[in-house]
Amino acid sequence: MYATMLTPFIGLVIGILAGMSGAGIGVFAIAALCASGVWLLTIRASRDPVKGFARNGYHFVWIFLAFLSVGVLTYDINRPWQTDGDLSRFYAADGSIRSLTQSTAGDRAVIEVRRLIMADGNAMPAVNLKIRLYSDAIGARVDDDVIIPLHLEPIEDSPDIFSKGYASAMRSKGICYSTRCAGNEISVYGHTSTFTGMALDLRDQIEGFIEKTSLDRATINFLITILLGDRAFLDRETRELFADAGVSHILAMSGMHVAIISGIILWLLFPVNFFGHYRLRLLLSVVILLLYAFVTGWQPSTVRATLMMAAMAVAVCLERKNSAWNSLILATFVILLFNPLSLLDVGLQLSFLCVASLIFLVNPLNPIDHHDHPVLYRVCSVMLTAVAATFGTWCVSASYFGTFPLVFLPANILVLPLLPFYLVVAIFFFVLGACGLPLSPVAWILDEGHGLLIGLVRWLTDGGGSAVRFSPTAMTVVLWLLFAAMLAVYLNGDRKRWKIVACSLLGVSFVVSAAFQSNQAEADGFIVRSGLSPVTIATRVGGTEGTVVFRPASTTLCDITGEGISSRVAVIDENPDSITVSRLKDCDIIVVASGYRGDLENLSRGLSREGRLVIHQSVRRAREVILMHKADSLGIECHSIRRDGPLRVIARKP
Repeated sequence: MYATMLTPFIGLVIGILAGMSGAGIGVFAIAALCASGVWLLTIRASRDPVKGFARNGYHFVWIFLAFLSVGVLTYDINRPWQTDGDLSRFYAADGSIRSLTQSTAGDRAVIEVRRLIMADGNAMPAVNLKIRLYSDAIGARVDDDVIIPLHLEPIEDSPDIFSKGYASAMRSKGICYSTRCAGNEISVYGHTSTFTGMALDLRDQIEGFIEKTSLDRATINFLITILLGDRAFLDRETRELFADAGVSHILAMSGMHVAIISGIILWLLFPVNFFGHYRLRLLLSVVILLLYAFVTGWQPSTVRATLMMAAMAVAVCLERKNSAWNSLILATFVILLFNPLSLLDVGLQLSFLCVASLIFLVNPLNPIDHHDHPVLYRVCSVMLTAVAATFGTWCVSASYFGTFPLVFLPANILVLPLLPFYLVVAIFFFVLGACGLPLSPVAWILDEGHGLLIGLVRWLTDGGGSAVRFSPTAMTVVLWLLFAAMLAVYLNGDRKRWKIVACSLLGVSFVVSAAFQSNQAEADGFIVRSGLSPVTIATRVGGTEGTVVFRPASTTLCDITGEGISSRVAVIDENPDSITVSRLKDCDIIVVASGYRGDLENLSRGLSREGRLVIHQSVRRAREVILMHKADSLGIECHSIRRDGPLRVIARKP
């Protein structure tokens, strides 16, 4: 399993982790000095052949220490800006828009700040400060230089949902703070073009071209997602459906997409071989893949696959031995060297683990001899590919997304072979469309193929919800990764007894850790969310999360029952008649929304002895004050979502 880049890679990763833990220039200097000292001693000893051979292993030490110092330094250079001071002292920010997402629910942007303007008019430079901006309408575009008013808030996981991970996902991109402002408060004073902005502009133009085709809207959204990596076009239901089936990697730009695109490119460039220029064919394919990675936004998993392809092409051109494992490490090393925060990127983590699993598990586990039964060997390899990829990534994926798909094997075996054909037809259709030759039969094939794919996934998952809820702890994930790594060492090397013992001990430790965690499952409960209209409640029952959306301008009763919790919730968003009010009996929660204009005396009769009133955020402030005073005079416990935040009702653990 050793590769030339393994020692530098491990040193770089440990250095980045040390930087994330607080190590700075001091640690960098100590590691660099130690590396230099070991190197000098090793070089001095190498003058004597006997001593040099005996101390040959020390070369690994100084290489490891050197790249550990590089990891600390590169993270310190890219360390996200943070302050322990008062955030309210910052009045405005001067920076540039680096990404922009616009929707009917509001716009979101990432601002790369150059300087912060304080309330007294003084300005201070801000290095590596990125801010998540929320606004009703942002009248600007990517790479515009802007000045925005600041109301900085640390990014935290939303209290409106049970799931965690949003804050860590933002921090992995170097974004630790957010702010809100109205669209007319954003001042645009210039524009500076960057490669990122040009890539996004080019992607927007391609998306506009795809949207003007004759395809169905659902097909357009799906193709933009899988070809260009813009997941804003895909609805949440489709994302959850593919996640339940264990094929959500289809929707994310990954090595699989790059492999399919590279296969298409190599096939189109095959005539170049007739002129004896096979090296030119490989180099042209790498250049086209780099352009593709550029258009799709330089996502870490896409860059990793493109760099692997480039490394393999260079090895072939130079007639050197090609190593997939060495190429994987080299590609990941380059990404981390220039963007150390990518170490926390879930896409890069899953992509690395998936490819490593394919390299070390597929061939050793294949029981068919390649020379005796080549066709059967390929069929078995296809099935083992799905098993190996899931084997290496499922625990890490579950730690991020909280689910494990039960039908991943049949879903991958049935769905993945269809995707290359589908993408080839799609690219053929778009190329003809760009040449002014749209073909209706091809559009029909794409629309029907999309419907077939969605129907197949829905059938495999029985309409969704076939995944098991499982959120392993960090210790459980580490034990599983160590078990998988030891298994790979055993399968790809001399199969000694101590390796079997080590695998067994790690496997048992993982099972014990997972079993102990299952007894520590999070309690059932529900959250009355903040927001305007309609009223929504997030639920967690039996480890499964869901959302209840109440119909506006109506009175609705809802019973939420789980382990240790049984609550009746009523939502009043109208002036109910006496018959409707009489139905409100023994309610634990009554949510009053903006549509209710009546008095609280009638509603109070529907509350249970320990029930409480919740005033929704859609109620006007003046009306809310009146209702709270009335609830206090009636002795009713009252919760204001505007003032107190979302209401969380969680079952108590025994």
